[in-house]
Amino acid sequence: ERKLAQQERKLAQQERKLAQQADEWGVAKARAVAQLRQLQAEKQQLAGEKADLLAARDREARRADASEARVELLEGRLADLEAAARADAAIRRAEAEQLR
Repeated sequence: ERKLAQQERKLAQQERKLAQQADEWGVAKARAVAQLRQLQAEKQQLAGEKADLLAARDREARRADASEARVELLEGRLADLEAAARADAAIRRAEAEQLR
């Protein structure tokens, strides 16, 4: 009987130890899950920021393309005006020559 009681105490002690370990593992698991969720939320936030930056970069690229097209258009108009001014000057010189 004494031996049986001793074994029962030993088993009860082992049971308490295992229950304590299970509790500790449960706490550790809960912490790990909380950290994982926090990291997932940060990852999602960073993905949103990246998408915003890429969209802004695309908008700036389109603006730069539009500005470049406007510059080319204005350069073409300036070239047309310069050509018209040269032609007008040539006509005036020819008219002046005829008047002489």
